[in-house]
Amino acid sequence: MLALKAGFVGAWGEWHSSTNDLTEPTARRAILDALLEALPPERMVLVRRPSFKEDAFGGPLTESNAFDGTALARVGHHNDCFLASANDMGTYQQPGERDYALADSAFVAVGGETCAVFPSRSACAPALAEMAELHFGFLNIDYHPDVIQSWQDGGCFAEISCRLGYRLALLRHEAPQTLHAGDTLSLALRLINDGYARLHNPRTLELVLSGPVRRVLTVAADPRDLIPGVPVDLCLSSTVPGDLPGGDYHIGVRFADSSPSLRDDPRYAIRLANGVSWDEPTGTNLLEARVRIQSAP
Repeated sequence: MLALKAGFVGAWGEWHSSTNDLTEPTARRAILDALLEALPPERMVLVRRPSFKEDAFGGPLTESNAFDGTALARVGHHNDCFLASANDMGTYQQPGERDYALADSAFVAVGGETCAVFPSRSACAPALAEMAELHFGFLNIDYHPDVIQSWQDGGCFAEISCRLGYRLALLRHEAPQTLHAGDTLSLALRLINDGYARLHNPRTLELVLSGPVRRVLTVAADPRDLIPGVPVDLCLSSTVPGDLPGGDYHIGVRFADSSPSLRDDPRYAIRLANGVSWDEPTGTNLLEARVRIQSAP
């Protein structure tokens, strides 16, 4: 699960037209506090309007406080009428509310659905630009059907489907050809995230050596640092176990789920978009790189 939509109150769960008084920020804050308390600490809650988050917790987020586990870092945005009017059918009502969403969206989960055709914003060109600006991660493709059809007819639906959320692509890699057991394995990767959004849930990055035996080496890196559209150079290193049997090893990279119960489940590992072979049973991206391990001198 990426995030929980803070629905169930008001018409369509959008926090308006409710018999409960949600005009008071304190009431909305109480609901958000309860939802955040009920969820695992690394998961987010999504609100209907950016001002709901700002009233409760301030913000927007910056690089300095993103992913720090606070309530501010754990509330994202769910736009239920994306691109449907000049203000997304009431999504943006206060001065600066859209600017808040633009800044905050770089660090939290954002998504939603369309609810009406509004050609000046819902046509392909403005829709693509808006999804990139707001770092869209998910979209209901069943609604509004006329908007979805306009994207299919306009030729942009495939790009939207491909770029929603994150999409990690390998640009280059460099690895040693020979090492001794006990040496440091250093792997240089250049990756680009050409999706609209960065990763939001924590991940464990691992180096995998597959040869006479298989060994998994954890490295210090946070895949959430892969900002959309910016090539990133990662210098990964880990000590080769001193007891590793000699032989030729295929080098792989694994983006594992951080949850102990899911870490070894390949269905929850990230597959790079290009430049690798995918080892489905283990969820490992196998690089075109091999290293010969020799016994420790």
